[in-house]
Amino acid sequence: MHIFPDINPWNYNISAHQVHPDSSDFISLIGVNRGIHADFGSGTYEGYYIGIPYIVVSGTNLPSAIVNFLYDDESDPNPYIIPDNAPIEGMGPNIINPDCDSHVIVIDATNKILYELFNGDTALVKV
Repeated sequence: MHIFPDINPWNYNISAHQVHPDSSDFISLIGVNRGIHADFGSGTYEGYYIGIPYIVVSGTNLPSAIVNFLYDDESDPNPYIIPDNAPIEGMGPNIINPDCDSHVIVIDATNKILYELFNGDTALVKV
C-alpha cells in the first residue's frame, strides 16, 4: 500500500535511472564505508531515542485535536487528526530528550494528508 500518491517521489522506482555524474563525489563526502539509513524512530543514541517517529492512521472516525501554534498564520487551520498514541520525537518510556524538537508526524492514509508538528509535546490540546 502506498501512503502517498503514485506520482510522489517516495514511490518512484529509480533502479533503471542513470547514476548522477557527481555520485562518487557525494559518496566520498559522506564516507565510503559509512552506512545509510532513515532515522524514522530507529532506536537510541547516547541513551535517547533518535529519529522522528511517525504513525499511519485511517482518517475516518478519529478524534480531532486543536493545536496551539506560535505562528498560526504560517500553519494550516485546525483541527488536526492526531491520535492519543501519536509518538513524539525524543520521548519514550522513561526517556525524554530535552534537546529534541518534539516533532509529531501523523500520516492520514485515507485522506492522503501528512500532519507535522514542531514542539508536539506542548502544542496539542485535545478536543
